[in-house]
Amino acid sequence: MIKDDNVPRIDSVIDIALSVIRGKWKTLILCKLADRDNMRFSQLLSELEPISARILSKQLGEMEQDKLIKKIDFEEIPPRIEYSISSQGKNLVPALRELADWAMMNKFDQISYEGVSDIRVFWSDKYKGSYEGHDQTP
Repeated sequence: MIKDDNVPRIDSVIDIALSVIRGKWKTLILCKLADRDNMRFSQLLSELEPISARILSKQLGEMEQDKLIKKIDFEEIPPRIEYSISSQGKNLVPALRELADWAMMNKFDQISYEGVSDIRVFWSDKYKGSYEGHDQTP
């Protein structure tokens, strides 16, 4: 078999993908934004309690840089800034749903599943369906 140096190794590609969502709050932020059109910083801060404003700001900045979310500055006084999920972030939602389903099916011993009856409660119906030939119907 001929080795093609232009094709990245699958483990490298997976590591890159996981690095984009790595962090305690990024997937939860995506869940919140996937279910709503726009959210203000203060809304995210209150719904993600006990996250600090500094950490939320850092996570949002990284997610904006990775193009998972969009920052909308209305250029008003007082300042009004809202965040929304980007198309790239929307494309990630089905993969996150699959990962969540996998975690629920495998019930890892070190994770408490208390209070989590069905992981799908975190996802809006607007992201059900197919992407790139992958069927998302449960």
